[in-house]
Amino acid sequence: MDIQAVVSSNDAFGRHWLAALGESAGRCHVGSLAEALRLPLSPAGLLVIDLRDDAAQLTERLPELVRRTRLILGGLDFAGEEELQWLGRGVLACCGPGLRPEERQRIVAVVRQGGFWLSARAWPLFMLHLHKLPAAAPPDRAGNPALARLTSREREVATLVADGSNNKQIARALNITDRTVKTHLTAVFSKLGVADRLHLALLLKQSGSDERRGDAAPSST
Repeated sequence: MDIQAVVSSNDAFGRHWLAALGESAGRCHVGSLAEALRLPLSPAGLLVIDLRDDAAQLTERLPELVRRTRLILGGLDFAGEEELQWLGRGVLACCGPGLRPEERQRIVAVVRQGGFWLSARAWPLFMLHLHKLPAAAPPDRAGNPALARLTSREREVATLVADGSNNKQIARALNITDRTVKTHLTAVFSKLGVADRLHLALLLKQSGSDERRGDAAPSST
């Protein structure tokens, strides 16, 4: 049974996030991070942590928690850069107060599916950081078996998406129609198991970084 827990000493916070978790098996509300750490956490589970309670202890135990389960942080009005810093350390969502019930439910659904959530405030900063990364390398079929299923045209479209091109720019670059670009993107998302352009860009940026690190490694011969 995968634990789906809310960690907060605040009853209202607990009620709101328990409702967002739904009637999932293993759902519970604990009053402290110390109690949460005693739970049988699993990588498929989820903790929603009220950061108002003990941010210092969370910072200390964060590497362990990231290894053991998925994390959503709440309770504070996060600045955009703060969100990016937490996400860079393995947290999957930072949620300020005032979210509507359906928004909390949507965030939980995204995290359960292995994704991460960014607020509208953090999104422009994230895209700025993304565009500062080196250009995406063409998908490395050897490094990821799923990439071998892409056609040559799908790989071209995927690489242009990862470099920040929109559909019209891709269509002009490849001399194809917007509708054809959409058709190729639908196929790419399905074959690679990604939900959107953002996750595709992250996958290819990572692939390119790995490829460059491999090229830079000292030769063993």
